Amino acid sequence: MQAIESAGHGGKIKRKEKVEAILARLRLLRGQVSELRKKCEALKLQTPNQADLICSECGKLIESGQEVALKNSLGRIKAYYHRDCFMEIWRSQVWVFDYSQPGFLRFAEDDA
Repeated sequence: MQAIESAGHGGKIKRKEKVEAILARLRLLRGQVSELRKKCEALKLQTPNQADLICSECGKLIESGQEVALKNSLGRIKAYYHRDCFMEIWRSQVWVFDYSQPGFLRFAEDDA
């Protein structure tokens, strides 16, 4: 009878050790998740370094607040322009509304 009780007690100890090991692993994973969340939030808050912004038209550095970002259809930035450079490009083009095209704008074709 004594052997049965000690075997039952040993099983409880093993289960308790397993639960403690699982809880320790859970705490470790929670800490890692917390660190990853902090890193993600920090990355979201980062803006492109203004010193690294170079105009795709003239190749000069762009001052803060003077940039125009050109994005692709997925919303990723393809290029940066000075406001003045972008305005010159925009004015030099003839744009036509075309609702069959994504974005609704296309260059007008010269028929002459």
